[in-house]
Amino acid sequence: MEAATELRGLPLILAGGGGTELRRPLGVVMVGGLAVSQMLPLSTTPVVYLAFERLSRRWRGRKARRKKLALSLSSPANRRIREVVRGISTDQGLHQPSA
Repeated sequence: MEAATELRGLPLILAGGGGTELRRPLGVVMVGGLAVSQMLPLSTTPVVYLAFERLSRRWRGRKARRKKLALSLSSPANRRIREVVRGISTDQGLHQPSA
């Protein structure tokens, strides 16, 4: 449909005779604007799509790493280490403000 509209501007560009110096710029702007408005979405849509795809992959990877870390920290051996570290830090007063 837009191609037909672009073709309607060609007579304004190609016409000769009286008043063409006023109509020719109108035809150039009309055809150029329609051509740009057709090409711009065709080139920017895939770029924006790929940017969002990369962002979602990065987000999914980050969530998977956090989940893996949480699972590794909840193992029985790690729980025992945390209990020992907490016991040492409270015995030595590391978490209490100094007077």
